[in-house]
Amino acid sequence: MRRVSFSRLNWLLVILIGIFPPVFLFLSQWLINGFRTGDQVWMDFFSSALFSIAVTILLFYGITFIVHWLQKQYPWNKKAGERLIIELICVIGYAITCMLVFSLIVNALFFHVTYLKSYLFQNEILAVVISIIVTMFMESRGLFINWKVSLIRSEQLKKEMVQAQYEALKNQVNPHFLFNSLNTLSSLVYKDPEKAVQFIIEFSKMYRYVLEKSNNALVEVSSEVDFVNSYFFLQKIRFGESLVVHMDIPVRNMHQLIPPLSLQLLAENAIKHNEVSVENPLQITTTVENDFLMMRNNLQLRNDKMESTGIGLKNLNARYETITEKLMEHRIEGHFYIAKIPMLEE
Repeated sequence: MRRVSFSRLNWLLVILIGIFPPVFLFLSQWLINGFRTGDQVWMDFFSSALFSIAVTILLFYGITFIVHWLQKQYPWNKKAGERLIIELICVIGYAITCMLVFSLIVNALFFHVTYLKSYLFQNEILAVVISIIVTMFMESRGLFINWKVSLIRSEQLKKEMVQAQYEALKNQVNPHFLFNSLNTLSSLVYKDPEKAVQFIIEFSKMYRYVLEKSNNALVEVSSEVDFVNSYFFLQKIRFGESLVVHMDIPVRNMHQLIPPLSLQLLAENAIKHNEVSVENPLQITTTVENDFLMMRNNLQLRNDKMESTGIGLKNLNARYETITEKLMEHRIEGHFYIAKIPMLEE
């Protein structure tokens, strides 16, 4: 159970809220009936002030627990309607019960405080009003704190987004990729000029896509599929029959959205970390599963396994966090590695 503690601000607020009703009533009677003095008058005032503060403490403590519990069970961003109704029922019910029980206890212990019984209904109304005020204060403070946290998180995600875009662009122009591509092209120029021309076309299409789309938050699946097909074309020229690619994405999903360069990142990871040979062809299959694009490859890790920082997948997750609550998934299932990225609607 969560421990509910009071800060100095909370205690000050409790005292101010608790002492306000008796002070207000005292001043009202003074203006209406004139100022009266006497031991009984001051006794009534101080006893009502202590009573009001004590009730406010109980209300504040109980409502704090209720709000914390509701935040876990019915968060505002997911179940706002249910949260509002349940919160009103819980807070008002607690306020009425708390005032009734506390009034009965005080009357039993201090039977000379006869006005408590006489004003029980008014006290119940007062308890409900105080509870609503306390709840509004707590929810406002909670929303303000969450707003500050979300601002900090938003700035953090923006930085991660920029880093992700930088890493994605850097991956496309890294020396290894350029060297392998140019090396493949140089051998094609003499062996198969027509294929060399096609290689150059696909190569240029890739870089045009990177320059045009890498700063976008989302792109259509169709654009990303065209891009990754260009990437696969270059890789198949390099690896030949050692790389087998299957693409099975329904037309209805082509207009959904994903972050740019995300499919290519998954494909690059598969090629980077697995053996690609005639004896052990790497098979990469891309399909759709429940609004997720799923890329699956047979798991055959390289003997000279390259060290992986995982920064590519982390950055892709960071990019998703800026736009949706859905995140990518990846797992090993039998002899296959599976990576899934959510497809979003406009």
